[in-house]
Amino acid sequence: MMARPRYFVILGAMRTGSNLLEQTLGALGDTACWGEVFNPAFIGGPQKSDLLGWDKDRRDGDPLGCLEALIEGSGDRIAGFRLFDGHSDVVLSHVLSDPDCARIVLRRDPLQSFVSLQIARTTNQWMLRNPRRRLTAKITFEAEEFAIYRADLFAHYGRLKTDMEAASLSAFDIDYDQMSDPAVLQAVAQHVGSQGQVPTGPVLHRQNPESLRDKVANYGEMCTALGMEEEPRRAPDLVTARDVLVMPEGPMALAPIEGPGLAAMLSLMQWVDSGLRNTQVLPRKKLPDMAARGELFTSGFDAQTLPDKLGLSRVFAPVCHPAARMHALFLEELFGPGWAHAPVRAMIEAEIGPLPEPREVRRDATVFPQTLRRGAFRTYLGIVKAALAGQGQFSPRLAWYPQADLVDAYAQEVRLDRVVELEKFDIFARRYCKRVSLPPLPDFEAEDMSRAGLVLDFAVDETLDADTSAILEEIYAEDYRRFGYASLPPTSDGVSSSL
Repeated sequence: MMARPRYFVILGAMRTGSNLLEQTLGALGDTACWGEVFNPAFIGGPQKSDLLGWDKDRRDGDPLGCLEALIEGSGDRIAGFRLFDGHSDVVLSHVLSDPDCARIVLRRDPLQSFVSLQIARTTNQWMLRNPRRRLTAKITFEAEEFAIYRADLFAHYGRLKTDMEAASLSAFDIDYDQMSDPAVLQAVAQHVGSQGQVPTGPVLHRQNPESLRDKVANYGEMCTALGMEEEPRRAPDLVTARDVLVMPEGPMALAPIEGPGLAAMLSLMQWVDSGLRNTQVLPRKKLPDMAARGELFTSGFDAQTLPDKLGLSRVFAPVCHPAARMHALFLEELFGPGWAHAPVRAMIEAEIGPLPEPREVRRDATVFPQTLRRGAFRTYLGIVKAALAGQGQFSPRLAWYPQADLVDAYAQEVRLDRVVELEKFDIFARRYCKRVSLPPLPDFEAEDMSRAGLVLDFAVDETLDADTSAILEEIYAEDYRRFGYASLPPTSDGVSSSL
């Protein structure tokens, strides 16, 4: 093979991690990744109909001409693309016998890729850049369907091996489980001829990190059908040191816990950071998503390196009343980004009927009246309760776990200096700014920070009823006890006037 291949191809199958591998290689600086160029349904990506002047019809009429156009169109960069079974057989035969091509064969355990594929089809989420937007679902395993899938997969990989051996060529083999190893990814980069460095932070995030037990509704039946032993139940690895967010130059770090308090603490961190370094204050509504994508503060440290990075920084964890927290998460599920494809919203609608769209509610709050809101919230909590018990259609999301569990998980990874309650945030924020020698924080800024995490400002006590209060106190009993929260009394009527 040439020292610098003309192009490279990722050979694999759906849900083997090809998106992540391509995004990683595409970030090297001297590569040009073109996606699934020869997918029969599109050219390059689901939203694309044209690539360098080539549409699907022209591509299908001259696939090798299209390949050459991509190589030429990449200029000084090394062209790369993904090629799966069912794409172009002409191109597949060519790349398997072309010495100018650097081949990467990506594999994954067939059962894992099958389950991941079924979940992606259920949620319609095929790529995850922002872990806050992760969609979860449980699938029902069908043994006959899996047998066909596995046979087709083995036949495809067998063809790759046979054709390369016939041409006296080889490929770089990489397994899905190796994609978190920077050394392996750097070796792949060198294999395709790149001089770049693999990025240190995640370009994409794993969509379904849970165990098979948590992803398959009929898990026991699946184990029996496949003759495999059931995985032992284990406590979930909720958070690690890698989740801690650290300001570039201190003095503050955050152990993030999803809920309204997270946006408030991120707002304060960004305010302090901008004040100490004289940088721009960013829009508060965007901060949680920016932090999750790694665009706001640094993260990704392991338990050994995090203490050095923290230095003299104090680590805080945000909590709030369980009812307020779950109510805010409920409203974000129904009306936040991605609401139109949110499977939890779809299940709630299947239970109680159609829900208004976000723009309708923002224009006129009465389209989401108290009775409908209460019924939807009660259904949402039922979904959460079932998921945390390992039942129902959805795997438990990190945001659904009790705050006490998350605080305990963080405490095993890093020393927590304080748990900050949202109900006392304004006092904490003003005192902290004074402690780091910043000008006094105005009351209206502290108030704005404390409400930054609300998608809609419905009052939680107007949504509560006796049933939802009882469910909350059952699921989050430890939160009520640990943080000293009392039951919120429900109101009988009304919609928040502050919407």
